[in-house]
Amino acid sequence: MKKVTTLLVVTMILCGVAAMAGLASAQTSEDPYVRVVWETVSETHDFEHSEQNSQWVFGPQPSIWIAYADNGTNIKDNHYLVENGTDLLVNITIPKSFLGIGNELDNELDTVQFWGSTYIPRSPLFVLQYNATADDWAI
Repeated sequence: MKKVTTLLVVTMILCGVAAMAGLASAQTSEDPYVRVVWETVSETHDFEHSEQNSQWVFGPQPSIWIAYADNGTNIKDNHYLVENGTDLLVNITIPKSFLGIGNELDNELDTVQFWGSTYIPRSPLFVLQYNATADDWAI
Protein backbone atom coordinates (compact mmCIF):
# COMPACT_ATOMS: atom_id res chain seq x y z
CA MET A 1 0.00 0.00 0.00
CA LYS A 2 2.90 2.35 0.81
CA LYS A 3 4.42 1.71 -2.63
CA VAL A 4 1.16 2.63 -4.37
CA THR A 5 0.81 5.82 -2.34
CA THR A 6 4.45 6.78 -2.95
CA LEU A 7 4.10 6.06 -6.66
CA LEU A 8 0.93 8.19 -6.82
CA VAL A 9 2.60 11.15 -5.04
CA VAL A 10 5.69 10.97 -7.31
CA THR A 11 3.44 10.84 -10.41
CA MET A 12 1.50 13.90 -9.27
CA ILE A 13 4.73 15.83 -8.62
CA LEU A 14 6.08 14.95 -12.07
CA CYS A 15 2.80 16.02 -13.75
CA GLY A 16 2.91 19.31 -11.85
CA VAL A 17 6.51 19.98 -12.86
CA ALA A 18 5.72 19.13 -16.50
CA ALA A 19 2.75 21.53 -16.49
CA MET A 20 4.86 24.32 -14.97
CA ALA A 21 7.61 23.73 -17.54
CA GLY A 22 5.04 24.06 -20.31
CA LEU A 23 3.81 27.36 -18.90
CA ALA A 24 7.36 28.66 -18.43
CA SER A 25 8.32 27.79 -21.99
CA ALA A 26 5.32 29.77 -23.28
CA GLN A 27 7.01 32.96 -22.11
CA THR A 28 9.12 34.54 -24.84
CA SER A 29 11.58 37.35 -24.88
CA GLU A 30 9.71 39.28 -27.60
CA ASP A 31 8.17 42.66 -26.87
CA PRO A 32 4.56 42.39 -25.70
CA TYR A 33 1.87 43.81 -27.95
CA VAL A 34 -1.85 44.43 -27.74
CA ARG A 35 -4.12 43.69 -30.64
CA VAL A 36 -7.19 45.94 -30.90
CA VAL A 37 -10.01 45.44 -33.37
CA TRP A 38 -13.25 47.43 -33.58
CA GLU A 39 -16.21 47.78 -35.85
CA THR A 40 -18.05 51.01 -36.53
CA VAL A 41 -21.81 50.77 -36.98
CA SER A 42 -23.97 53.71 -37.90
CA GLU A 43 -27.70 53.02 -37.73
CA THR A 44 -30.80 55.18 -37.46
CA HIS A 45 -34.19 53.97 -36.26
CA ASP A 46 -37.21 56.19 -36.87
CA PHE A 47 -40.24 55.87 -34.64
CA GLU A 48 -43.29 57.94 -33.82
CA HIS A 49 -44.80 58.60 -30.44
CA SER A 50 -47.80 60.63 -29.46
CA GLU A 51 -49.02 61.45 -26.00
CA GLN A 52 -52.03 63.27 -24.70
CA ASN A 53 -52.41 64.73 -21.25
CA SER A 54 -55.62 66.47 -20.37
CA GLN A 55 -56.36 68.19 -17.09
CA TRP A 56 -59.47 69.82 -15.76
CA VAL A 57 -58.13 73.05 -14.40
CA PHE A 58 -61.41 74.96 -14.34
CA GLY A 59 -63.90 72.11 -14.80
CA PRO A 60 -65.90 70.16 -12.25
CA GLN A 61 -63.86 68.15 -9.77
CA PRO A 62 -64.77 65.19 -7.59
CA SER A 63 -64.67 65.92 -3.90
CA ILE A 64 -63.89 63.61 -1.01
CA TRP A 65 -64.68 64.01 2.66
CA ILE A 66 -63.41 61.52 5.26
CA ALA A 67 -64.59 61.64 8.87
CA TYR A 68 -64.37 59.57 12.03
CA ALA A 69 -67.45 57.32 12.16
CA ASP A 70 -68.03 57.77 15.90
CA ASN A 71 -68.29 61.58 15.98
CA GLY A 72 -68.34 62.79 12.34
CA THR A 73 -65.22 64.95 12.76
CA ASN A 74 -63.22 65.49 9.57
CA ILE A 75 -59.84 63.72 9.71
CA LYS A 76 -58.29 66.95 8.37
CA ASP A 77 -58.89 68.47 11.82
CA ASN A 78 -56.48 65.87 13.24
CA HIS A 79 -53.84 66.42 10.51
CA TYR A 80 -55.07 63.27 8.72
CA LEU A 81 -53.82 61.03 11.54
CA VAL A 82 -55.97 57.96 12.07
CA GLU A 83 -55.38 55.28 14.68
CA ASN A 84 -55.24 51.67 13.54
CA GLY A 85 -58.68 50.04 13.69
CA THR A 86 -60.64 53.33 13.60
CA ASP A 87 -63.90 53.27 11.62
CA LEU A 88 -64.18 56.03 9.01
CA LEU A 89 -66.94 57.50 6.86
CA VAL A 90 -65.94 58.26 3.26
CA ASN A 91 -68.13 60.59 1.20
CA ILE A 92 -67.10 60.96 -2.46
CA THR A 93 -69.05 63.27 -4.77
CA ILE A 94 -68.47 62.99 -8.52
CA PRO A 95 -70.34 65.59 -10.59
CA LYS A 96 -72.05 64.08 -13.65
CA SER A 97 -70.42 66.70 -15.86
CA PHE A 98 -67.00 65.38 -14.72
CA LEU A 99 -67.69 62.07 -16.46
CA GLY A 100 -68.37 63.71 -19.81
CA ILE A 101 -71.29 65.04 -21.80
CA GLY A 102 -74.10 63.03 -23.33
CA ASN A 103 -76.04 60.10 -22.04
CA GLU A 104 -74.66 57.28 -19.89
CA LEU A 105 -73.38 55.32 -22.90
CA ASP A 106 -71.45 58.29 -24.32
CA ASN A 107 -69.34 59.10 -21.25
CA GLU A 108 -65.93 60.43 -22.14
CA LEU A 109 -64.51 59.23 -18.82
CA ASP A 110 -65.22 55.64 -17.88
CA THR A 111 -63.38 55.12 -14.60
CA VAL A 112 -62.48 57.36 -11.66
CA GLN A 113 -59.96 56.15 -9.07
CA PHE A 114 -59.24 57.51 -5.61
CA TRP A 115 -56.19 56.26 -3.79
CA GLY A 116 -54.17 57.12 -0.74
CA SER A 117 -51.12 55.94 1.14
CA THR A 118 -48.33 57.24 3.33
CA TYR A 119 -44.74 57.84 2.33
CA ILE A 120 -43.48 55.16 4.69
CA PRO A 121 -42.02 52.10 2.91
CA ARG A 122 -44.39 49.12 2.82
CA SER A 123 -47.29 51.24 4.06
CA PRO A 124 -50.90 50.26 3.36
CA LEU A 125 -52.52 51.51 0.18
CA PHE A 126 -56.17 52.47 -0.15
CA VAL A 127 -57.77 52.34 -3.62
CA LEU A 128 -61.41 53.04 -4.46
CA GLN A 129 -62.62 52.95 -8.07
CA TYR A 130 -65.88 53.97 -9.72
CA ASN A 131 -66.74 52.53 -13.14
CA ALA A 132 -69.26 54.88 -14.80
CA THR A 133 -70.22 52.40 -17.53
CA ALA A 134 -71.11 49.65 -15.06
CA ASP A 135 -72.26 52.13 -12.37
CA ASP A 136 -70.20 50.11 -9.90
CA TRP A 137 -67.78 50.84 -7.06
CA ALA A 138 -64.75 48.60 -6.39
CA ILE A 139 -62.26 48.54 -3.54
